[in-house]
Amino acid sequence: MGIKLDKLSYKDSLKNISYEFAEEKITSIIGASGSGKSLLGYLICGIEKSYSGNLINEYQGREIGYVFQNPYDHFICKTVYEEVLYGLKQFKYKEDRQDKQVRDALKMVGLDSGYFNRDVSKLSSGEMERVAIASSLVMNPSVLILDEATIYLDSLGKSNLIKLIKMLRDKY
Repeated sequence: MGIKLDKLSYKDSLKNISYEFAEEKITSIIGASGSGKSLLGYLICGIEKSYSGNLINEYQGREIGYVFQNPYDHFICKTVYEEVLYGLKQFKYKEDRQDKQVRDALKMVGLDSGYFNRDVSKLSSGEMERVAIASSLVMNPSVLILDEATIYLDSLGKSNLIKLIKMLRDKY
């Protein structure tokens, strides 16, 4: 089943949302600014927990990758390498595999080892977005929620992100 919403409501922002997300499918949620798209993502991944109705979600914790709308909200470490590595350390992934996982995640978003020691606060908006995505991908999540992931990307970056999403769906 994956994720199912049944008459899900949150204060005045969301009202009686019912939807079942199909597994192995890419789903886009489109709406006006302030319509509750980000809030829905917060509810699904557990950032926000107060709601009425039913939210059935077989994925929990590290099985859900969430990339915030603003990459500045995502970062807690100083360097790119530390940032992508952070989740692996928190969930105590095998240390002998961590470096490869970080390298692979950065490679998937088009960043190489030349970025490892770069200060995340000094990256361009597009680079920050890619590091934020890599920080989620490194955990190998079953569900990936991208909140306005293309907002800081140029047209090539957007095209590459779409290819990456399709590759992740098909390969994993």
